[in-house]
Amino acid sequence: MEKKSFFRRPSASEIRDDREPVLLERRIIDGVRDLKEHQYAVITEKVFDFSRWGSGKKFIKHGQGIPIPRRSQRDLIAAGKRPFERFKESVEDKIKHLGYVSGFSFYPVMGNDKLMRKVLFVELLEAARLMAYGRAYHEADIRVEHNYTDAQRVAREGGAFIVSTPSRRKKQPRYEFKVSNIPVEDNVFAYANAYSFSSQNLGVKSKAMRELRFKFMDDWESSSYRYIQSHEIAGLYAAAEENPVTAEFMVLPVVSQKAVELYKVLKDRTLVQVRDDKDKLAVKHLGHAHIEPLMWNMVRREGFDAGFNENGLSEVRGYRWNTS
Repeated sequence: MEKKSFFRRPSASEIRDDREPVLLERRIIDGVRDLKEHQYAVITEKVFDFSRWGSGKKFIKHGQGIPIPRRSQRDLIAAGKRPFERFKESVEDKIKHLGYVSGFSFYPVMGNDKLMRKVLFVELLEAARLMAYGRAYHEADIRVEHNYTDAQRVAREGGAFIVSTPSRRKKQPRYEFKVSNIPVEDNVFAYANAYSFSSQNLGVKSKAMRELRFKFMDDWESSSYRYIQSHEIAGLYAAAEENPVTAEFMVLPVVSQKAVELYKVLKDRTLVQVRDDKDKLAVKHLGHAHIEPLMWNMVRREGFDAGFNENGLSEVRGYRWNTS
């Protein structure tokens, strides 16, 4: 199904068309940023070694992410740190010790669902693009259809919102789903219930496939986890736009404009060199597994603020996406 023009990606042949290839084996981020108008980047396959995990798809599921350390509800309240502050501390503390990074993770401390939540950088980027699309095409904006924030129990467990987001493909219906455990009242419980963020009935195939994961027999961690997808993230952003407490205690960060610019060059002007079925060299699009560690490597080299924007919720709709 063809994607809408706002989300369309040039084909590999369109990227190569009448352009000069620049082969990159090191300093990838600098190399793609320095591309001239008549050039495109080709990253050699040896830069991406997924043999430890078996494939790029398995790297996404099993790769080492940046953990936000578990805390009890009492400890979270005592520390008094917003989720963004804890996220920043975790990134700055952990990223320098990691190689390939596959997103970040956190665990709920309230409610019955204690499964790990995993969030990829690329999903945060796509959520930012959905927000910008909503600004460009108001009829397709992300909408809060209903909110459930009046019950007394909401003060302790957070509110719930029915949100709808546009499909990125032509002639496809909107997604409508529930996001819940959303802090809406400024009290001590907001420090804890933010980490229980969940959604229901999203209906996106990629989410279901990425949640199909089985760990090794001797792993202490459960195979089951919650993969948080871009539409869910955008739904939380939309709910946060309606309530300053939700924005203050939002467990999912907003990427920076600088991150968007790198992402667009990696998607629209960069290819990866691989060997095809006949063992001949060929080039193809970079997938999530290629882009994810490169985005985190930018944060490692250039600092947290290169990748994330503390004031991003007020700015994300205005991000420039025409940087290809």
